[in-house]
Amino acid sequence: MKCNRVLITGANGLLGSAVVETFRLNTGAQIVGVGRHELDISNAEHVASTLEGFRPDLVINCAAYTKVDDCEAHEDHARSVNADGAGHVACVAAAIGADLIHISTDYVFNGNAVAPIPEDTEPGAPEHLCAYGRTKRLGEELVRQNHPRAVIVRTAWLFGRDGASFPRTVLQWAQSGMPLRIVGDQTGSPTYVNDLALGLLELVQHDVKGTYHFTNEGSCTWHAYAGEVLRNAGIIANIETITSEQLGRPAKRPKFSVLDMTQFIAHTGHRSRPWQAALGEFLRE
Repeated sequence: MKCNRVLITGANGLLGSAVVETFRLNTGAQIVGVGRHELDISNAEHVASTLEGFRPDLVINCAAYTKVDDCEAHEDHARSVNADGAGHVACVAAAIGADLIHISTDYVFNGNAVAPIPEDTEPGAPEHLCAYGRTKRLGEELVRQNHPRAVIVRTAWLFGRDGASFPRTVLQWAQSGMPLRIVGDQTGSPTYVNDLALGLLELVQHDVKGTYHFTNEGSCTWHAYAGEVLRNAGIIANIETITSEQLGRPAKRPKFSVLDMTQFIAHTGHRSRPWQAALGEFLRE
């Protein structure tokens, strides 16, 4: 892919901020990052004027409505961003001849897998997904329809510096003396946004297209994840294991959504590091 002029949407978010920083440090490209106040991707005219004004040769769409439980009550708004907005970005990027990387999620699967999920697995039926998963699934479909050469990257369980993430929340709870009640029946792969940003750069440098998965290597439950956070921080605290039903969140979460990275490794030659190593680095920083 060309990488001389890069536009990154969702640039103020947990992932977008890391992608902006990574591409500025590791490429000689002109990087423009836009947050939702600079670019509302649900507005087709705004997308057209922004992309046509800057004329990027690569667009990385990190913009999304990611408040999973809020999506249940505001699915129309989630659809306007996660589905229609993704479609707008793809349509305009294709029209101006720009490459596109679109970020998606493990929530497009129903969570009933028992082994890591390959990239070519059919996403779950909409009725089996939460509202967030349904809107992101539709977003993938619209991106493929509007931009045949687009790259879609599914990821999961993001953590990083600029925004709310599970490790920070666990530490805040533990330090405040709040009881730690963490679900033990959901399994996935924690992903450091700095590592994902480098993974996106690998895809750019290898000029790929299609659908890829990227997470840090390995998997765990949320309960085991919390234990590793506390171990790294040197905090001794009791963590009660609870079920998803006991937690009682509005949105249904996938019970198992570990993503297989075979195609990413095959096309880039790059393997992600274990999530424990990435978490350790994040907490030291």
